[in-house]
Amino acid sequence: QRTENLIAMVRGLSEKRQKLAIEIVDLNSKLRTQMQSNQDEKVLVESLETELEKLEIVTGTIPVKGPGLSIYIDKHMPILYVDIIHIINELWAAGAEAIAVNDHRITGHTSIFYAENEHSMAITVNDYQLEYPIIIKAIGDENNLEKGLTIPGGIMDNLALYKAYPIIS
Repeated sequence: QRTENLIAMVRGLSEKRQKLAIEIVDLNSKLRTQMQSNQDEKVLVESLETELEKLEIVTGTIPVKGPGLSIYIDKHMPILYVDIIHIINELWAAGAEAIAVNDHRITGHTSIFYAENEHSMAITVNDYQLEYPIIIKAIGDENNLEKGLTIPGGIMDNLALYKAYPIIS
């Protein structure tokens, strides 16, 4: 081959090599950006999953476990539905993370009231009649929860005036 042709081929290959080197740099940059984006997406997904789990706990759609206490109310104790509401409110105020009454989770949409059956009135939670014994379970720091319930002049003192002595364990 002629020298001019060889020089033209070398120049063409050299230009092609430079273009390919620039393309490699661009592709490496895109790859790093994509990898960073994937990492950001993973962090975002993990954050959303954590937030979803917290919301499921708050709304009572998933079961929770942890330390806490139980309040046992016998059928011979003169308890009204408002007493149960006061106990629950005291538990929330004392830092309870989750509360259940006879395994019915208490949420912001829970209703506690009376329902009339054939011969008497019954306490209900979300329109489910409570059977005795009524057991209120709360998850949280046991000491804080118990102190919140037994504070002088609190709900337990008020119930004692009516000869109702729920058992806290």
